[in-house]
Amino acid sequence: MEYHYNRWLETGSRPNILYFTQFLASFPQKYKISPYIVFDAVDECSDENKNGILQLLLELQSVGYRLLISSRSHFQQLLSAFHNASHITIAADYADLRNYIASRLETKGIKDTKFRSKCLNLAEGVHGM
Repeated sequence: MEYHYNRWLETGSRPNILYFTQFLASFPQKYKISPYIVFDAVDECSDENKNGILQLLLELQSVGYRLLISSRSHFQQLLSAFHNASHITIAADYADLRNYIASRLETKGIKDTKFRSKCLNLAEGVHGM
């Protein structure tokens, strides 16, 4: 990997998804392990890359990787592709968020009531984010 990384630096080129798929797919068989791999914020990939990322994830799962994938729920294509996966929904609780904001404002010494009110009102729009 280091060789390839240095080569990309020298040439100014970038690896493609096929390279990463082949490179990563070799580990479970070569080392006889089921490695874990984490993909965070997959929904933030550009639309042009989402299908490639999805194919990479499916390939890695098929060769023995255990995947932890985080994504906002609006990336339904991702959720529907993994039929045997566990799905956990994590969302911010409005009351907890308000308490956190109030605590941070207090820690920063912000006493302006109007500003505090605006900050706390912003918490209403997060809808579990």
